[in-house]
Amino acid sequence: MLTISELHDRIGGEFPDVERVSDTAVRFSRVLGKRAYAVCYVDVMRELPSTVEALTEYQDRVIGRYYFEGHRSLQWSNYLYFLQPEELLDSPVTLNAKQLIEADRTYARKFVLGEDELEELLKPPLIEAPQTGGQTNVMATWTRRLTQPGLYDAVFKDIDMPKRLALIERPGVGQSPPTGEGPLLIGPSKPPPFIKGFKIRKYRNYPARKEYDFGKVNLIFGPNAVGKTSLLEALELYYCGRNNRNPGAGGDYSFRAELADGSLDLATHARRQQIFRDRNLAWYGQPELKKNTLYRSFSLFNFLDTDAAVSIAESTVDLEDNLSRLLVGPDAAKIWRNIERLSEALAARVREVTTRYNENRVQRDRIAAQLEAEQKLPKDSDAINTRLDTMMRKLKWHYPATPDTEDQAATLASALLEYASLLEQAGSLTWIPSPTTLNGLNAYCTNTQSALESAETLTKQWATLDAERTNREDELNTLTKALEQARDAHLLIEANVPRRHIEARRLHEYDARIATQLAGTEAIQRETLQEYFDLTLKAARRNAAAAHDAGRQMLEQNRKRLKDFTTLRAKSINLAQQLRAIADEMLQHAGDPNECPLCHATYPAGELANHIHAGLDDNLESTAHALHQQVRIAEEALERASLLMDQVELISTFVARAGGPHDITINEAFKLLDERRSGQKRIASALANVEAELRELAGRNLSYRRFDTIIAQLERLGHPLNEHTLQSASALVEKLTTTVHSCQDYLQALDKEIQTFQSQFALHLRATAVIVQDAYTLIGREKERLTTTQTLLSKLAVFAANFPWPQRSPLANLVISARSVRSVAAELQTVLERERQRQVSVSEAVEHKEQLDKRLAQLEPVKDRLIAARDTLADLKENNSLTDAMAVALSDNRAAIEAIFARIHAPPEFDRLGSRMDTLIRKNGQEAQLKEISTGQRAAYALSIFLARNNQAQSAPPVILIDDPIAHVDDFNALSFLDYLRTLAIERDRQIFFATANDKIAALFERKFDFLEDDFRRFNLSREAA
Repeated sequence: MLTISELHDRIGGEFPDVERVSDTAVRFSRVLGKRAYAVCYVDVMRELPSTVEALTEYQDRVIGRYYFEGHRSLQWSNYLYFLQPEELLDSPVTLNAKQLIEADRTYARKFVLGEDELEELLKPPLIEAPQTGGQTNVMATWTRRLTQPGLYDAVFKDIDMPKRLALIERPGVGQSPPTGEGPLLIGPSKPPPFIKGFKIRKYRNYPARKEYDFGKVNLIFGPNAVGKTSLLEALELYYCGRNNRNPGAGGDYSFRAELADGSLDLATHARRQQIFRDRNLAWYGQPELKKNTLYRSFSLFNFLDTDAAVSIAESTVDLEDNLSRLLVGPDAAKIWRNIERLSEALAARVREVTTRYNENRVQRDRIAAQLEAEQKLPKDSDAINTRLDTMMRKLKWHYPATPDTEDQAATLASALLEYASLLEQAGSLTWIPSPTTLNGLNAYCTNTQSALESAETLTKQWATLDAERTNREDELNTLTKALEQARDAHLLIEANVPRRHIEARRLHEYDARIATQLAGTEAIQRETLQEYFDLTLKAARRNAAAAHDAGRQMLEQNRKRLKDFTTLRAKSINLAQQLRAIADEMLQHAGDPNECPLCHATYPAGELANHIHAGLDDNLESTAHALHQQVRIAEEALERASLLMDQVELISTFVARAGGPHDITINEAFKLLDERRSGQKRIASALANVEAELRELAGRNLSYRRFDTIIAQLERLGHPLNEHTLQSASALVEKLTTTVHSCQDYLQALDKEIQTFQSQFALHLRATAVIVQDAYTLIGREKERLTTTQTLLSKLAVFAANFPWPQRSPLANLVISARSVRSVAAELQTVLERERQRQVSVSEAVEHKEQLDKRLAQLEPVKDRLIAARDTLADLKENNSLTDAMAVALSDNRAAIEAIFARIHAPPEFDRLGSRMDTLIRKNGQEAQLKEISTGQRAAYALSIFLARNNQAQSAPPVILIDDPIAHVDDFNALSFLDYLRTLAIERDRQIFFATANDKIAALFERKFDFLEDDFRRFNLSREAA
């Protein structure tokens, strides 16, 4: 059990400024040069504060009195350690107190440790790089194994799957990677010096500031979009020539760096790629021949992959991918996914290409067997050709001229088929005497030609007479119709139908005229105008208008008086109410409520109050009633005047329509009105009598509508009845009767002449025609027969040269011979065609076989390349997987990661890494998955991996680039991380570049590092140049 004296002595050996601050506690400072950067309190008390109050009282007493000593930044670097014997550490009391103490945020960061941890507390051991010799980088292993042409680019290029497969299938496409060994040898070698000054001569628009005087620790602060990340990537570009975030992006750049050893370095986009390949080998032990992947190594060891770190902290999705970016490189997970997807695609492609290869090979073998069998088949066309020659010589027929035997047989068969068809057509001609011969066909043509010429002459003359007869028949029909209509018109005129119709129309016109004059007169009131009877219309209108104007003025005056009174009454009532209220108030304050306070008159009990509230309201209501009555009287007078004006206007309108004089009196106007009404009744009576008579005539089919139709038809027929009199109708009937008889006589004469032409036509064509159209039809039929016969003869003459036949022999015998020879020729044609098709099939099969041989020759190397690529990737998945590489990297760096994680995670509840990369072992021995721990602890784990990898790079640039990785991490883990960075800056000789947009983190960072004085730089970036 450690005493305060022993504690003082042991600490004093390391820190001379140690002093006792209580009976159980000492205080000392950690110093760099002459400036303290941390204040530590160590207490060996046995009973730890177990409540918030007790802990607060302890801190106020022990730490509070020293808290504001020294520079202000020390307030953020106070540490309080409670040392406990080992046997008490695991007791429930100590564990509860430990949880309370380490969670408290006031004054100092606090820890409860075992007494045996004092030495480590006083002098934290340096975390050494693992001595693993040459450590194989999985990306280098994959590169070394992907030696097959096209396979490297198929895995590493950012292209779609069809293009990846095409790179493997096509020989000579794709870049082969280096075939040499690619171990990542990180051994002792002199690293490049710090960057002291940095000038951006050509780069992105931001940061706006272009010159920087860097220190050992550099804080880059500013809001988003001011160029913080761009500045870090400019440093990455200076070292690597490419950026990990977008390695394929081009663009010009130019930087000038002043190094700590005093040398100057100008870096531009035109630098040779060999520079970066040499750096990759010297700094990270990574050999390259053609590529520049220095940025991958730099990202793994020097430039924190913030996206991966933040993703691990904020989300449990894709943990393995994000861990792989920190453990084995930024592109490892992506490349491994490419390998897995390409492996699956290759397996499917191998199956597809192998299937096609086998199908083509089977098809090629089958065609070869068919060709061999075809060569053994016999030739049948020779015997048939001999038989055909014998038949042709016997008939003295000749072959048509053709180039070869097959065409000769086809031409002969085709010609004989057509010849036989023509002969059969000739034999089927019904107008040729049987048996049909060539002489019979020629004789028919000669005789028929002469008969047609005579028949056509007769038919033309007949057609002329027939047209004349048609015209006369049309004329007779028209005359007959006109005669019938004229007789009907005569009958209607005789019955007085037209005259009665005219009379009825005249009466209708009279009645309509009077109705127009009387329109609206039914509203005229005789008694209303009684007082104006002796006045003229003009005087009556004047008097009525004057009465109307006087009534309107009276009404307006009465309404105004009523309105004025209403306004005055409202004011009077309001004043009366105010006076009554005053009187009531006076009575309430008076001694006697029945005595008037003004005149002191005495009233019976209650009478004075009634007197005050009576009188005025009744008088006002009476006056208002009288005024309302006057308004109603004026309204009635105006209404009577308006009615009188309307009546005068109505009677004036009637007189104007009736054509009466302007100076007529009202009385005379009423007499004119009575006269028009009496006339209307007389006209109505007469019109009724005429219409009754017309209805009676219409009942006997003697209507005027029929008469009007007849007159229109006579006009259309060309025989109009101009005067609708009985004499005119009789004359028209007589004239039409005479003309009809004359036309009938002429038609009889035409019929006799036409019969003569019919007889002569029948003699020439041996057929009877009743009408001209029949004659033309018969002539056309004979012409068609003649044409058919002549055409057949001309076609038969074409074949006569090769197939001669006697003129008098029946054509039926010729048909039999032609069909016999044609049958043999067709048989020969079929056999020759079959033999030709066999030859074509053989040629096609030979060509197809050659194509299949060529296709097989193309598919076989493709199949072999695909199989080799598939097997290579399968072997990689089996023996060099990403998971294995991550496990190796984790194993090699386990000690460093565990040591760093133990120092930067809070609360410090984990002892070591778990059995898998995504698990941790708590100090109580329980295993926890990363997704089960806090965001801050996951962030600490990610940062531990990066810092361990940086610690491993002994020959690489001594820089750490960190882009806002802890903006969303809790204070405890952020403080622990910054404390460790401070240790690295002091003890590991690292140049740190830390960028953040969080003003709280920036302030905390500055307080942790400002003790470095000139070795600490803060750069506040903005959108505008400094």
